[in-house]
This record gives sequence, structure tokens and C-alpha cells, in this order.
Amino acid sequence: MLMLVTDQRHFLAPVKEESLKRILDAGTGTGIWAIEVGDKYPDAEVLGNDLSPVQPHWVPTNVKFEVDDIEAPWTHAKPFDLVFARYLDGAISDWPALVSNMYNTTRPGGWVELHGFDLHYTSDDGSVKSDSYITQFIATIDAGCAKMGKELFTGPKLSGWLKDAGFSNIHVQAFKVPSGPWPKDTKMREIGTVNLMQALEGMEAFSLRLFTGVLGWKLEEVVVFIAKVREELKGKSIHPYIL
Repeated sequence: MLMLVTDQRHFLAPVKEESLKRILDAGTGTGIWAIEVGDKYPDAEVLGNDLSPVQPHWVPTNVKFEVDDIEAPWTHAKPFDLVFARYLDGAISDWPALVSNMYNTTRPGGWVELHGFDLHYTSDDGSVKSDSYITQFIATIDAGCAKMGKELFTGPKLSGWLKDAGFSNIHVQAFKVPSGPWPKDTKMREIGTVNLMQALEGMEAFSLRLFTGVLGWKLEEVVVFIAKVREELKGKSIHPYIL
């Protein structure tokens, strides 16, 4: 979905290809971004790190994965030309410390690119109400993340963290990400369809452990609540999006 949003661009930073020698994908997850970037830039050394060793073993020769905690002190021997991180909403306890590590590990003239969301569902036509199930769903996830000391709504805060860490030439680019096939624009309708599909399929993964293990909900309560959220998201009466 994120590739659709960015018109198939793996990163937006104005990095010249000849200057890309070392790239870090911090919190790489499945490793798909690092693998695709390694294929696209075969002369660059691409490192992806994550606490979970779920990345594939068959990867381009210039791509390497490490099991590492990106919130621990960074010990990379050589700086990076590009440090990239996305979709870490709700995963990080100390963003200022993380961004400071990025600053100290990026070569002078290099770039750090962070992608984060403002996960508050909204609408331009007022169809998303403050008491809607999708609004309650995100608020409950935020409450669980806050109880764990994690930041959920990272998007609006990224530029401030970068500035505080000492970065300059900071650019902010916001994208509207609809949920559902309601937009008239063809591209936005495709993004909305994919976003809705991943939300419906991943709803338990997003919430089940958080609601029951952290917030103390009963499993039956979560199942009923998620069913109502799904029904609302699939309905045609609301036109939600996030940024």
C-alpha cells in the first residue's frame, strides 16, 4: 500500500544514486523494503535490522539482516548515506533517543527518512463521527500503547524529533490514505481498497493482545467490538482516511 501512496518510490529523499554506498533499514520487519532497494541499487550495501528474525534467507548479495534492538545504543562501525524507517507507530518507547542514534550514524550530507502515520480517522464530509466504532478502536489502541509507554501517532511529531536531534533541511510531506473504495479518483480508490483489506485482515493482530493483555478486556468483548468496527469500515455511509 505504501508503494502505491508514494508512486512506487522506495524513498523520497533526494539522494543521488552514486552517493548511496551504505543504507540502513531500521526496524526492517519482513525485510521487503531492504530487499527491493538492494535489487535496485546493487552497488550499495543494504543492512536491515529488527528484533524478530523473520526475514528470508535468500536475498541479494548486497543485502544483510541482523537481529538487533534499534532502541539500544547503536554500534555501527561506519556511517550510512541513508537511514530509513517506516511503520514504527506503536513500537518505540523513546523516539528522541532513536532519532539521536540516527543522527550520530548518518554521514555528513546523508539523509534520514521516516514514515509515520496520524492514525486518527477523519473525513472531509463529517461522516466519521467522534463516537464511531473506528474512532473508538483507534483511541483504545492508543490507550494500550500509552500504557506500554509507546507512541502511536508518530506522523505529526517526526519533524520535531528530527529538529531536536540536530538535523537540518527537514522536509515534511503528508499523504491522504483513504480506507475503502469510496474515492472517485482511480489511484485513491485503489489505495483505499488495499488499506481496507489490510485493516480487515489484520485487525486481530493489531488489537487482540493489546486489548486483553494490557487493557484487561475479555476475549468475547474484543471479538464483538472488532465485528462492529469491521461492519462500520465496510459500510458505504462513511468516507474515512488517515494521514
